[in-house]
Amino acid sequence: MGRDRKLVSVLILAMLASSCSSGPNPGGSGANPTPAASPASQEGLCSLFAREEIEGLLGTPVENGDVTGPLGTACQWNGSADDSAYAQVQVISDTSYWEKPTLAKGYEELDAIGKEAFVVPELGGWRAGAVTDASVIMVSVSGGTSNRDTAIRLLRNSLERL
Repeated sequence: MGRDRKLVSVLILAMLASSCSSGPNPGGSGANPTPAASPASQEGLCSLFAREEIEGLLGTPVENGDVTGPLGTACQWNGSADDSAYAQVQVISDTSYWEKPTLAKGYEELDAIGKEAFVVPELGGWRAGAVTDASVIMVSVSGGTSNRDTAIRLLRNSLERL
């Protein structure tokens, strides 16, 4: 899948996940709240990891990270030699967006990561997420040599650096 198409797919999934939130709505209307951008979500989120670190995780060359996601809540590193390769870290400073895909095939709860955490196969790659007292952290990896453990390692490292 081309990089632009992959990015659009990731954005659509992020928007769908956000729109499906059943969390509280501080605005009082029937609409879901807009995800709060994290202080780390702007260019700082992309500086959490050097390009070389992401290359080491994925086992393939990547481009520098680009701010993406709703309201700039994510950073994504796209493969430069493998169009299917990417890593993404998203941080939302609103725990009402925490959702676990418990019905997804391959869903697995993780212990000792945040308050709650999971990993699940997704779109030919892996997604892992955790909730803390203040935010929701989601990571996705695909391509290269990425696997379940890669997603978990990226999640743990993201939590340590935030």
